[in-house]
Amino acid sequence: MDIHKLIKNLQTCFANHTGLWALLLITSLGSCKKADNYYQKLYDQPEIFSYYNKVYGIGDTLTIIGRLNPKNNLVVHIGDADARVISTIRTVDSLSGNIAKLKLGYSDSLDVVKLMITTEMGVGQNRAISITSAGNTIQVPAIEIVQNSVVGYLPKPLKLVSQYQQQAGARPLFCQNGKGSIYLWNTDGSVTLIKKDGSTSQVFDNTVFKDSFGSFTVTAFNGGGVDPQEATIYFSVVTADGSSDNTANTIYRLCKYDVATKQLTTLNRSLYAKAVNAHTFAAAQPFEGNIAQVKIFQVTGIHPDSQGNVYLDLNSHFITKLSKDGGYKYVFNLKNYNDPAPFIPAIIHPDFGNISTLQQIHQLLPGLKISSAYKVGIDPGAGLLYAANHPFGYQLKQYSLINQVELYAMPTSWIFSSFSNQKMYLSGSFGVLTGPEENPTGTISPAFGYMPLPDQKLVLLLYQEAETNPKWRDQSPAWEMLDFKKKQGQRYAPGKLVRGTYSMMLNDVLLNYDEDGMLYMTANSQKTIAKTAFQ
Repeated sequence: MDIHKLIKNLQTCFANHTGLWALLLITSLGSCKKADNYYQKLYDQPEIFSYYNKVYGIGDTLTIIGRLNPKNNLVVHIGDADARVISTIRTVDSLSGNIAKLKLGYSDSLDVVKLMITTEMGVGQNRAISITSAGNTIQVPAIEIVQNSVVGYLPKPLKLVSQYQQQAGARPLFCQNGKGSIYLWNTDGSVTLIKKDGSTSQVFDNTVFKDSFGSFTVTAFNGGGVDPQEATIYFSVVTADGSSDNTANTIYRLCKYDVATKQLTTLNRSLYAKAVNAHTFAAAQPFEGNIAQVKIFQVTGIHPDSQGNVYLDLNSHFITKLSKDGGYKYVFNLKNYNDPAPFIPAIIHPDFGNISTLQQIHQLLPGLKISSAYKVGIDPGAGLLYAANHPFGYQLKQYSLINQVELYAMPTSWIFSSFSNQKMYLSGSFGVLTGPEENPTGTISPAFGYMPLPDQKLVLLLYQEAETNPKWRDQSPAWEMLDFKKKQGQRYAPGKLVRGTYSMMLNDVLLNYDEDGMLYMTANSQKTIAKTAFQ
């Protein structure tokens, strides 16, 4: 085909059909308009460029960066309310370059919008966030909103005041019944009751120490506990009596005292031979059975319930149960290998003939073996054990003492890594809470108390050591309440605890609480007893 002839024919055709030219022009203009509308719609569509934190407190500022077009009726809805915009600025993203252009189309500038987190948005997990601009709405990642430091379970901040100046060497008995009562075992063998109003009375003295072997003397106190009705006192002691058993044995007694009848009963009397070669496996038994026949030595914690059952703590290595019918059995074997207790009975291993190591003793003795090493709290009424793999509460777990099963394990993120680079969260879901510092130093307890409260709650004091840190001194130390039923925590009291001259050291104990929510504790290495009061 002659190319020149073809071109001439086309020119003639278009010259004679001006309508075709017009149609092509209109079609082209329409396509351009559609393209402009399409790109404008893309530009109006909100898009976030950088993500924000997962958790915010009431009063915090949430910053969203992206293509937000604040002038196009921007509305950010968080949880149950529209967010109040604090400020909006438009900035060039000089750091992200091509990434910004790719995400934002043909603009490399970004909108920075700051929003206030408010109470109206609601507190809790998964508070949904939607962004609407120019009539276009998108959903973006939800956040958790937590209470700030001015909100707590109690209405006002707390301070510590003096409750009682105890005698040197006095030891507290377990009594956590919500009445503010405190029981102390004194060095002369007497027991003192301190009521919540500060008044005191003597419950019994050492003249009550009598049983079928006659009068006995107490040479060492191991532990004790009072039932919730304050009707019965249980205690474990090392004794001496008039029998011939004293020559070759140390005599351990587990006793109970009826407050109303003033009668003392020896529940168990066990002989621990002084000669090492007498510590055979058979001599250490029976481990379980009737309370009068089993071998029980040093009991460091006694936790009675209101039904006549008693949970016993054997040096944080074993948890046993004395049932109201007199049956005695091992419940949990805590496998506490790394921190030997002051006393674990020596047992000659039945297979190897050596004095058993601590690990071998754990293998020989009954009880469900669990990896958590330390008992941090027992709620005898609810049949709950709280244990951890560190005395300060790392990897805190909840167990059923009744069914001998693990119920829940706190997230390991609860461990607080550093006061210099981490934000404290004492309210929120277990997944966002911060707990004890990871590597504490000194003798002040980094996580003090772990006292069970009704309905699967624990109360403890955190961050005493943070009070010297300029970043945290305005909000530390603080009382925390962990709710294992709801899997969340909150401040037990708002703000910081004013300690005054009191510090809760590693050997101090959170003792009881009262009807007003006030807490009672030993302080300054068990040199005194303090209580909380409203500031």
